[in-house]
Amino acid sequence: MPTSLLGVYLNPDEVEAEIRASGGLDLTALKVDVTASEVLSFFADSVFLKSQNLEDQAKSLRFVDGRLDFSAVEVNSYLASVTVDFLRQWYLRKRVSFTFESVMSHAGKIRLLADAQESGYRTYLYYVATADPEINISRVHNRVALGGHAVPESKIVSRYHRSLDLLMDAIKQTNRAYIFDNSTDNPAGNHTWLAEITDGRTMELKTDLIPSWFNKAVLDKIR
Repeated sequence: MPTSLLGVYLNPDEVEAEIRASGGLDLTALKVDVTASEVLSFFADSVFLKSQNLEDQAKSLRFVDGRLDFSAVEVNSYLASVTVDFLRQWYLRKRVSFTFESVMSHAGKIRLLADAQESGYRTYLYYVATADPEINISRVHNRVALGGHAVPESKIVSRYHRSLDLLMDAIKQTNRAYIFDNSTDNPAGNHTWLAEITDGRTMELKTDLIPSWFNKAVLDKIR
């Protein structure tokens, strides 16, 4: 896909890595023009951060000259997640095109798609899954061996199932959805393209070999 079609690209892992490396995040480089009050109040009011007992961390953030400063806090994936959520909400209000990566294990991502459509956006979903969460666990172990971050196995499993449970709801909030299976490791890194769905209703299957997870998460809910 041409990068020009992606708009602003948001990946929570990359945002976290940038914050860890530099101690902050330059919002002006991401085309975000906000006041200190706007961005800091978003963190201070975050129900998610409060649920993780990170209120004090949120209150220690600073915003100077367009840069969100994390130098006074211990950076973690939760703060990075809220940072990306702030950016998504800001882009949505300003009608800026953007692309984001997500495990999609929370209904909030479905609400975001719905809000985007209500605001006049065209929404596109590229969904990649595997046949078994054990595959995901193995790949996370490989990532850790290469210096990447770990995720508890129980979270990998629960997120896997929650994401599949939400898939059909997400499809209904898209103008176009592309579904892929990534169960097989191969040198080319190819995924199997399973289906293309238009306006949450019209489906075109791209293969005769349909995995059971797609049957359960999509086809059984359409029939």
